[in-house]
Formats: sequence, structure tokens, C-alpha cells
Amino acid sequence: MIADIVPVLAAVTSVDAEEANAEFTEALAEAAMANGGVINTSTFAAAVLAFRAAHPFSLGDLQAGQKAKEEVDAREAGAP
Repeated sequence: MIADIVPVLAAVTSVDAEEANAEFTEALAEAAMANGGVINTSTFAAAVLAFRAAHPFSLGDLQAGQKAKEEVDAREAGAP
């Protein structure tokens, strides 16, 4: 999950990819600690929201960024 979302977060916020990775990883760790050490969909969503609080972006931009990433990944995998 992290490998999928971090490039999108970096792109929609214009944050350096390494910085975005570090910040998201920290937010995910904090959310997991608040969730009894469990990483699940709710924890993941909390981490995205924490990242969004630090680097505002619209949910439409996030959705468009994810769709673009999926299309690029499909092309790289040889899908038409």
C-alpha cells in the first residue's frame, strides 16, 4: 500500500518523494500506535489524512493522481 500511495502523494503535493515517504511512514507509524499497533484500512486512511493536514490537497487530485499511476503501471506491465 505504501509503495502505491507515496508517489501519488508526492506528485499531488509537489513534495520531494523521499520527504513524502518519510512523512507518510511516520504518519502511518503514529496511526498504527493509536490503533493498538495494527495497520489496516482505517490506519492507512488516518495516515493519508495526517499527511493531507501537513500538505493540503484535494481528494479529486488524489483520485486523479492514483488513476494516472494505475494507467502508467498498466502500460509498463504491457497492458493495452
